[in-house]
Amino acid sequence: MNDSLTANHKAGVILVCLSAVTFSTAGIFTKAVSATAWDVIFWRGISAVVITLMVLWFRGAVKDEMRRFRAPALLAAFIMASGTAAFIPAFKLTTIANVSIIWATTPFITALLAWLLIKEAPSRRVLMCSALAIGGVLI
Repeated sequence: MNDSLTANHKAGVILVCLSAVTFSTAGIFTKAVSATAWDVIFWRGISAVVITLMVLWFRGAVKDEMRRFRAPALLAAFIMASGTAAFIPAFKLTTIANVSIIWATTPFITALLAWLLIKEAPSRRVLMCSALAIGGVLI
């Protein structure tokens, strides 16, 4: 591997880990605020738009990203918005542990959908990581 690819890989791993740590606090903060689920969703969405535009602005990529924003991006945005519209109220309506247990099934569901839709058989690594996710929740 060349140095830039290695640096990009390391940066990607760090960003995914930071994202996981940050994302894992969603239940704590959602439960801690007295705002309604829809208020939380609204402000979370506004924050996401502002931060995304700031990052794109500093990278000089706003116009390029807007130009490339087509149907697949709209579908991804719809799916993410739907997920948030279910995820945040789940914390308000049940315990963080219940949401975590359901969330821990996502590696299994993702592997199953990949297998069914694009015929990608889950690797041993995917199955092991999925089992670790469930094990972590159970602990």
